[in-house]
Amino acid sequence: MNYRKAAEEIVAAVGGKENISRVWHCMTRLRLIPCDARKINEEKVKAIYGVMGAQFMKEQYQVIIGNEVDAVCEEVEKILDGTGKYTAGGKKKFQMSDILDVIGDIFTPVIGTLAGTSVLKGFLSLAVLLGWMSIEGETYKIFYMISDCVLYFMPFFLAITTARKLKTSEFMAISIAAVLMYPTLLDVASTGISGTAEPMKLFGILPVQYINYSSSVIPIVLAVILLKYIYKWVRSWMPKVLTIILTPMVTLLIVVPVTLVVLGPLGSYIGNGLSAFLTWMLGTVGIFAGAILGGISPFIVMTGMHYSLIPSVLNNYATLGYDIFLMPVNMCTNIAQGGAALGVAVKSKNKELKAIAYSSGVTALIGITEPAMYGVNVKLKRPLYYTCIGGAVSGAYVIGMGVKTIGGGSPGLLMLPGFVFADAPMNIIHVVIGIALAFIIPFILTLLFGFREDNGMAAEAVSATKELYNEKKAGTDNTVYSPLNGEIAAVQELADPTFANEVMGTTAAIVPGDGSIKAPFNGEVIAIAGSGHALGLKSVDGTEVLIHIGIDTVELGGKGFELKVTQNQKVQTGQELVRADLDVIRKAGLDTTTMVIVTNSDDFRKTEVVYEAGAVIAGEELLKLKR
Repeated sequence: MNYRKAAEEIVAAVGGKENISRVWHCMTRLRLIPCDARKINEEKVKAIYGVMGAQFMKEQYQVIIGNEVDAVCEEVEKILDGTGKYTAGGKKKFQMSDILDVIGDIFTPVIGTLAGTSVLKGFLSLAVLLGWMSIEGETYKIFYMISDCVLYFMPFFLAITTARKLKTSEFMAISIAAVLMYPTLLDVASTGISGTAEPMKLFGILPVQYINYSSSVIPIVLAVILLKYIYKWVRSWMPKVLTIILTPMVTLLIVVPVTLVVLGPLGSYIGNGLSAFLTWMLGTVGIFAGAILGGISPFIVMTGMHYSLIPSVLNNYATLGYDIFLMPVNMCTNIAQGGAALGVAVKSKNKELKAIAYSSGVTALIGITEPAMYGVNVKLKRPLYYTCIGGAVSGAYVIGMGVKTIGGGSPGLLMLPGFVFADAPMNIIHVVIGIALAFIIPFILTLLFGFREDNGMAAEAVSATKELYNEKKAGTDNTVYSPLNGEIAAVQELADPTFANEVMGTTAAIVPGDGSIKAPFNGEVIAIAGSGHALGLKSVDGTEVLIHIGIDTVELGGKGFELKVTQNQKVQTGQELVRADLDVIRKAGLDTTTMVIVTNSDDFRKTEVVYEAGAVIAGEELLKLKR
């Protein structure tokens, strides 16, 4: 894969570097925030060599690349060179995905390094178990320091990532972490008598508990959140001539005491409570919990919600010394993805599909599942169901057997050393049995019950199907009906050059007489702007239309728009899609003219607007299209 070429093609396909507000990546996905989602050519994105799929998650656009995403992202960042500018205005509505993005951005950067050190810790446990090393030996102690450094000093790592995400001072955040890890606290806390030791007294009144914050997760995150607001507040009134010295000092004098007295103990109690609850739950309904998580894990990954579970893993490491839920089950579900994909590779008679399934299946076995999931199992559907069955059975087994791990990262065969415990030698045996079940069940089910290969996997089949479709539709007319009442406006005179020049396709413009926007044909809602001012629809005949209510109305941030439909909802001609408050738009000084754009105009031999001027009623013919 040519990373530079892939990066250039991705940037071009999403509308150019000026259309990218922000870009980052996780383990397998290039994630970006577009300034204008309408400029993204999703077909071109998906056609780029090395891209396995693409999808919108709220306002975030995800390009699925696989384990080479970091190299591609690096090239994209070089191309952007800080030129991306976010232009969408208005107040952004709070969404659940915002929390998931924050959690992912805080914890994901640490996972790679944690995975490497955790594997080393597993190898050390194996060496002790086999009698190759003694825990009293100096070599073991040196290697153990390397294997434990990330987990032990986790507050420092999370201080950096949290500060970066919240856009506050990283050095101030590290300073707070340094206080939490200061020997004055740790020396007493590590003796095991912290629960009975008399706490220190701040100003002789406020108690500061002796808590071991090494490996902790929640306290430092809470502290940096507080830092963001206190630091900004102090800077707002501190004289500029004194700010370089006094702002950090005053900020720390506020944040650190609050952290030591309130946030630190609170975070510690929350972490201990979560671990205790998880231990109780697994002891009570463990097998069922493992089966449920193992069965739905692929869908959790698809939504990106798996990153919201990372804090629980790190918290378990901090409080228990190992994880007993997410990582063992994820090991099995990742292997199940590989088993299903390799079953497809063996069963399929299509050479291209075989190649994709073999390579992605092997990749899944080492912990990177998106190539197998998106490139094979999701597209073929049945292998995905077999994956869920294998994940449920194996998840129930490993939880039922009490499998635990000290491994981090994306669980796969390379992470097996993380399941080696000198004091629990059967742990590794049980996880091997679990992953064997995870692999064999979907593999055998795929061979026995098969799948349909005509689901868009082979390029030849896709091409043939498309040609047949176009041939059947040749010479037929498609109609787009007016979605609202109003007056036809001259497109060329629109204030926005993108609309005036019909950049996105053949365009009809209407000055609305009322705010009721209706479906222009029978079809499906394929896209909805987060602010509700624009919708994308696709007719049953394949016509794709964008209805954009007003010009620059994204600046309203959703104010004045009441959505009546949801993403992927089927709609009938004349069904109300959204109700716009025209007075709100006008009071904001914005143009209410609504554009109806055929975004796949290139699929038609001829496209024309029925009326060039005059009144139009919702439901009347507006655009005629001929293939």
